[in-house]
Amino acid sequence: MYFRVLGPLSIGRDGSTQALNAPMIRRLLAMLLSRANRYVTIDELVLALWGDNAPPSARKTLQVYVRRLRSALDDSRVQRNPSGYGVMVREDELDATLFARLVAQATATDAKRASMLLERALDLWRGDAYEDVRESLPIANEARRLDEERLRVQTWHARLQLELGRHAELIPHLTKLIDEHPYQEDLRGHLMVALYRSGRRADALDLFRMTRRLFREELGVEPTPELQRLHESILQAGVAQAPAQPVTPDIPRQLPRDLAGFTGRADQLRMLDATLPSLTPTVITAIAGSAGVGKTALAVHWAHKVADRFPDGQLYVNLRGFDAVGTPMSPSEALRRFLDALGATPTRIPTDLEAQTALYRSLVADKRILLVLDNAQSAEQVRPLLPGSASCLVLVTSRNRLAGLVVTTGARPLFLDVLAPEESREFLAARVGKHRVSVEREAVEEIIARCASLPLALAIAAAQATLNPEQPLAVLAEQLRSAYNALDAFGSVDDQLTDLRAVFSWSVLQLSPATARLFQLLGAHPGPDISAAAVASLAGLSSEAAQLLLTELVDAHLLSEHSPDRYMFHDLLRAYASELQLAHAAEVDTALQRLLDHYLHTAYGANRLLEPMRNPISLDSPVPGVMPEDLTGAGAAMGWLTAEHHVLTAMIRYSAKAGFAVHTWKLAWCLSTFLDWQGHWTDLTEVHELSLDVTKASADPEGVAYAHHGLARAHVSLGHFDNAETHLRLALQLRSDIGDIIGQANAHMALCLVKHRQDRIPDALTHSQEAYVLFKQANHKVGQAAALNSLGWFHVQAGDYERGLAYAERALSVFQELGDRQAQADVWHSIGYARRGNGQLRKAIECFRNAAGLYFSIGHRYHEAGALNQLGDTLRRNNDEKAARKAWRRALGILSDLGHPDAEEVRSKLGDQ
Repeated sequence: MYFRVLGPLSIGRDGSTQALNAPMIRRLLAMLLSRANRYVTIDELVLALWGDNAPPSARKTLQVYVRRLRSALDDSRVQRNPSGYGVMVREDELDATLFARLVAQATATDAKRASMLLERALDLWRGDAYEDVRESLPIANEARRLDEERLRVQTWHARLQLELGRHAELIPHLTKLIDEHPYQEDLRGHLMVALYRSGRRADALDLFRMTRRLFREELGVEPTPELQRLHESILQAGVAQAPAQPVTPDIPRQLPRDLAGFTGRADQLRMLDATLPSLTPTVITAIAGSAGVGKTALAVHWAHKVADRFPDGQLYVNLRGFDAVGTPMSPSEALRRFLDALGATPTRIPTDLEAQTALYRSLVADKRILLVLDNAQSAEQVRPLLPGSASCLVLVTSRNRLAGLVVTTGARPLFLDVLAPEESREFLAARVGKHRVSVEREAVEEIIARCASLPLALAIAAAQATLNPEQPLAVLAEQLRSAYNALDAFGSVDDQLTDLRAVFSWSVLQLSPATARLFQLLGAHPGPDISAAAVASLAGLSSEAAQLLLTELVDAHLLSEHSPDRYMFHDLLRAYASELQLAHAAEVDTALQRLLDHYLHTAYGANRLLEPMRNPISLDSPVPGVMPEDLTGAGAAMGWLTAEHHVLTAMIRYSAKAGFAVHTWKLAWCLSTFLDWQGHWTDLTEVHELSLDVTKASADPEGVAYAHHGLARAHVSLGHFDNAETHLRLALQLRSDIGDIIGQANAHMALCLVKHRQDRIPDALTHSQEAYVLFKQANHKVGQAAALNSLGWFHVQAGDYERGLAYAERALSVFQELGDRQAQADVWHSIGYARRGNGQLRKAIECFRNAAGLYFSIGHRYHEAGALNQLGDTLRRNNDEKAARKAWRRALGILSDLGHPDAEEVRSKLGDQ
């Protein structure tokens, strides 16, 4: 037989259509096919057939309808179980499942074959899904999901056609699709590319203008930055070829690796499967259970299984609700991670939680995204992370039942207990081999008993058996028995799973001495995870030796490599390792000193790559055994800081709590540029507040001064200018007390910025002059040049163009000699203002072009946009309207991409054109 739902409902046999005319029977079949090969409850079927107006006899009538459907189909097709009815079909009998299979195959092949597979998949469609039977809400939801998936595949297929060079033949097809889906920007971008590459550049530009007009009039919004960038690239035809498709943000795919050989949990997987057809409103499933019971493994395994149903991405975060070390992640921190993953630029991300939540929900609106919120502590921690979109699905795992989430959001509770006996045997068989399990049944039963059927404990025991393939399982059972009798209950967590310490202790005893030592040391690491390079310094080993030990820990399931070269504990194992390291306090203290030095020296190198002209601080040599990471280039530095951001903030918290004042403030200093540039201003405030507290307690005036300066930097970025000034004046006084001339000068330079932001130009000039005098006194060449440029800029702002020009040109010669491109760009910007103020428009144009080019070369996009904006203004004054608009369009493209509010000013200059 065949069943067709990708269009009007149709069934047939042997190539001929079979009549099924009764409306209620057709609706019943449609509902069952929407959940093919799964059972639909009686209540759901009643709702699908009668809605909220079901008659008292609905259940009996339903039985009649089922009998009539069975008579139309094979009796074996419609099956009954205690919960309801299901229709059983093979994959090739139902067009919707065949469509999904072809699409899945296309994801794992080359462009040419993928295009053919997608074409076959799209040929299955004869209209809208369930076209004639979608009056019922549950069927309508599934139909809408299928229609959205069809559109996604059509867009993907069009992109592949572009990659294969089929531009001209694609134009009519895309035109028809856009008529059907006028607000689908990806389709419009593909058509712009197809037109451009078919020699129809003017038509491509016209399409963008029509798109902008439509979106403004109908939706009240501008096209996305990606579409605007595509427009800009087509405008500059001959300079750069238009891309093969609109540049879109990377789709987040944050799920951890799936567990190899996942077994059991069939009932729970079926319950999760049942959530898929009903994503209205947002479906939330709260998976609760004790530590080590496999909540994360189940959530991640199922998430991988259904990831293709969520084409807009999968977001994952470990909320650290029950970490043995550290504090639970705040909702704000989790939101920041999601916003970063969704492509929100730092300048667009607000600082307060309510505004962050609003932005996050706007970004996921109407997208099909799967979220896994792992290890939640409470409903309050989760609520701000819940999307408002009905097309998203959320999995939450917690040791708590999260009853508040169930009550207030309608979350579906799913409690996870230890494995059933048969599941435990399957678990071991999958890992140690069916033969070993079948021939040593008595030993297997004892291993299961000693592990309390807990998946984490079973995994560790199975790992030991796998590492010793010649050893009978009876030996493993005996060792577990002996360890169990010798140890107390595992009391460092709330769970009453007394077998865990036995399994953990025996597993550690099986490690080599060096690996067992590393296991204990890792228990002291305060961060959420750790890199292989940091492990080497922690243990005082070479990279090669540390990697061998890490491999042994991973093989023994005592550590997990959640991403390449980054490792983390299960929270119970972290607690156990922390318990063990208490007996080796002196060695642990030495190891943590190495770890602090590792992060400090690597972070310092990263900061110097990002801000090479920043006034340096002094560092003591690292203690023996430390191998700081060798970063090459600003890109590598930014990548390292991004990966280690949360580890570094955890290390600062640890060092402050332990009273290591110098490490605290110097780590905060190293991290401040990254946190400021990336918009992590809450973290920037926290690390410098910690620095201030610990440096005050240790009477370290240099550290206190740096902490005040760092706090001022955070307050300026947050717009708290009075607070910033207070901290800078305290820093200035401390610098004066200790005779730090350069530090005083830097404080004055920072006060310039505060006064400028407060629109107090005379005060800014005074601080610039103070900074210059101090830098000159210290013979600090870079500082003098920076102060000269500051003087030039503020004189220009005050209308004294000649004096401003003189100061700026003196600064430029110094920075050209030093080769500092960013500083040169800053000065060219100042000179451009001065030249324009004096009416020297041609020279001003050249200055702004120099500034924009230098900013572009170092990747400072916001300042590049500022220079281009001023370039456009100057060109217009010089009556070169065409060139002015070109500069403004480039500026607008950058500012729109950054999500910066300055884009509105530039857009107003361009008008509607």
